[in-house]
Amino acid sequence: MKKRKKQPKQTRAAILEAAGKLIAERGYEAAGIALVVERADVTKGALFHHFRDKASMGEAWIRELLGEVLENRWLLPLEQVASLQELKKRCAEGLQNMSEAHGLRDLAVTSAELLGRDEQMGAALAGHWQILEETISQALARGQKEGWIHPTIRPQNEASFLVSMLCGAAVMGGELSPSLVAALDGYLDTLRIQ
Repeated sequence: MKKRKKQPKQTRAAILEAAGKLIAERGYEAAGIALVVERADVTKGALFHHFRDKASMGEAWIRELLGEVLENRWLLPLEQVASLQELKKRCAEGLQNMSEAHGLRDLAVTSAELLGRDEQMGAALAGHWQILEETISQALARGQKEGWIHPTIRPQNEASFLVSMLCGAAVMGGELSPSLVAALDGYLDTLRIQ
């Protein structure tokens, strides 16, 4: 029997990456421990050394890897928005290339499966939704102060609606249809200062 070199950080990362891909492909319930072990090329013992059970592994994926993808693909770009045109561009870019690590689609699909069923994972998922909504709300409030967003809109309400719209588009997957891009563009135009 070949003895493996201990590399705890790499092993944990491989487990979370494999779990995330399986959850995104098949859903949480269908992403079994045996499949994660096989995909990560680790032993069951290695998996249980890092995670007490499947739920703790799922929660770690949600908090760490999914959180990182959301931060890089959505939060950081939205924090840099300085015009309505840029907000439109960031939203459209965020919804492109659904076949790649996307974040929003994975968050939406995993939330649909797990919210209300697992308290820990539900809290982690809800936290991501809240941060995304707050980030968009802050961008809109900043736009009001800088004069590129209408002063009478309510940033939090508009952010809630925009997150719902983006979530629906993300769940649809694939490349965005021109009509969806036009709808998103048209909605964002309603926020423009007149």
